[in-house]
Amino acid sequence: MKKLICSAFAMSLTLISLEAFSQAESVDDFLGLEMEILPDLQGTQKFTPKDFHTNLPEWNVAEAQVEMDKEPLKGQGYSMIPWSELDPENWLSIETWLHERKQKDKTPDWKVRLRDNSQTELMGKILQCSGKCFIYRGEKAVPVTHLSQIKEGDEIKTEKNTVAWVFLMDGTLMRLGPESSINMQEMNINADFVFYYARLNEGHVHWLPRRREVMAFQNEPETDSYSLPLLVRDANLGFYERQVYAKQSDKEYTSSLQELNDLSIRTQVEKLNNLWQQNYQRPMPYAKLLITTPNSSFVSNDSIFDLVYIAGSEAYIKQKPNQSGKIEFQPRGYLKGEFTAIENDKWHTVSVNGREITKNEDPSSDLQILELLTRRITTIELAREIWIEKFTIPVMSRIADSRGLAIEYGYNIWGGEIFRRIDFLQEYTRRTETTHLKSIENLMVKLEATGKIMAKVPTDAAYKASLNHYLLGLKNRYSDKKMQVREMNDIQYYVWILKNGKL
Repeated sequence: MKKLICSAFAMSLTLISLEAFSQAESVDDFLGLEMEILPDLQGTQKFTPKDFHTNLPEWNVAEAQVEMDKEPLKGQGYSMIPWSELDPENWLSIETWLHERKQKDKTPDWKVRLRDNSQTELMGKILQCSGKCFIYRGEKAVPVTHLSQIKEGDEIKTEKNTVAWVFLMDGTLMRLGPESSINMQEMNINADFVFYYARLNEGHVHWLPRRREVMAFQNEPETDSYSLPLLVRDANLGFYERQVYAKQSDKEYTSSLQELNDLSIRTQVEKLNNLWQQNYQRPMPYAKLLITTPNSSFVSNDSIFDLVYIAGSEAYIKQKPNQSGKIEFQPRGYLKGEFTAIENDKWHTVSVNGREITKNEDPSSDLQILELLTRRITTIELAREIWIEKFTIPVMSRIADSRGLAIEYGYNIWGGEIFRRIDFLQEYTRRTETTHLKSIENLMVKLEATGKIMAKVPTDAAYKASLNHYLLGLKNRYSDKKMQVREMNDIQYYVWILKNGKL
């Protein structure tokens, strides 16, 4: 009986299979017929990317009917729905959908525009943070350390006794002093220059574009020792002390100390210059910067400078002498004022209302000490060249390949329109910051009414921790603790960096 039931079941499966096969053949026949008589599709068709309709003409889709999109840049996904920011009730509302649908129908290339508008390019990385550094990305504050990314729109803020060194993607270095805040608004790459727009909210910033010449040997300790050692192990002086010590006898080493001829510093500088010459063979754009404070706007073309802004008070700027650098100042006001160049190697003071800039013939000692902190920074400079080779050259060498640069690195290349963008930013920031000045004045009055003491001039808070560390380092330069680095093996040296490097 069981065998009969099984046989009947097997026979039914066979019949079902034959019937399904017959239906499948009918479906294939129908699809084949449909492909021959396929009509033009009606309405707007949603295809992404463009190749979906240009390479398949048998789909009978006209390009004019397609909602255009493009291949996502590096860091972007195909989905443009901001899941982390959605309000479910609003997103599921039919009224919201109808409104958005109406706007999208008016703008056929809305996807391309949305992708371009939402793209935030990588501006740089944190080289070193000595103390507590934070990035405000939107409303969220995130502590940052070595190698943390800086993207367009980020605000970098340092706490008390904190110094941050930032490496920007063209090779420019930026030092942010204690209790300082700067917004890195945008970066635009052109074939000739990389344009940055930044706003110094308060504090001190040192701007240091790529070197244009080799570094002269100076047998003296580094002035920004507070930021050392770096977590870039091959840049530290200790790395070269170990190399020199391994090749010298005790007599030769003692003789070099007596003659104050530190061969490790010489070796470090030689490495820096060799790497600089190697990197400089690669033609790369120079750095152009629009930097604003509430009471001033400056345009810098490949120049080195220190800028200090005291909230609710004056701003101070000094351009260091270099071959090609130039800084121009634009006054505040609703009527357009002309840019005027400032003199090299002189401190200048911008008035509280931002209407005028004057040469400061007798700068305060606080300003003079502040600029000395970056006089000798061999280790920082060497770390820059190492990172230029690692991060900058792979990006800048692709400028001629705009599509490859966008897809692989997430950067767009600007043409002549970049000058219109710069003109707009200069005009826009001048007008808006002129309005902000009155708001800042009212805020200062309210803060002082609560008993809070507001600094009106530069103080030692901007350099006190760095200067103390430098002077203490001079005293203990040849102590046993400092000298033991030369005798370490690779593992011990790596542990020493992790222990002493500023995180």
